[in-house]
Amino acid sequence: LDHPHNAPCQDKILTTDIWTCQYCVAENLKKLRDSDFIFFRDLFNRAPEGTLFLFTETTTRVWPDFFDLVQNDFSSNLEITFPYNFGRYSKGVQMAIVKKENPDEIRQRDIELVTEFRNLIRLHERKLANGTERQRRKIRGLKLE
Repeated sequence: LDHPHNAPCQDKILTTDIWTCQYCVAENLKKLRDSDFIFFRDLFNRAPEGTLFLFTETTTRVWPDFFDLVQNDFSSNLEITFPYNFGRYSKGVQMAIVKKENPDEIRQRDIELVTEFRNLIRLHERKLANGTERQRRKIRGLKLE
């Protein structure tokens, strides 16, 4: 938060109850990892108790990093959950973190979701490792049943 680009966040840290990050984590994940998530570490450390952090992404592949961060470094004052959205592709696209003095235990459903998210990462990495070459020529208008 001490970087000049983050001055607006630093100015509001003590008076903001809800922080939202929408569709910016996935595209910055490499930089976040390279910096060991310093922006969010500082934000979580400096925010007052009761602050809600709400994240929305197009992919769930970014959530295990945050889950590990919260569990390993902030388990005494942050609670993490993945609000359930109904729909075929919407499970887990949001993550909520609340700063509180005595966080509740991680729900079993959230642990299972993180396991599923990690599996999706493995599948995605395997897909990338196999290459992106099309296996057969696409025929416009053809629908396979």
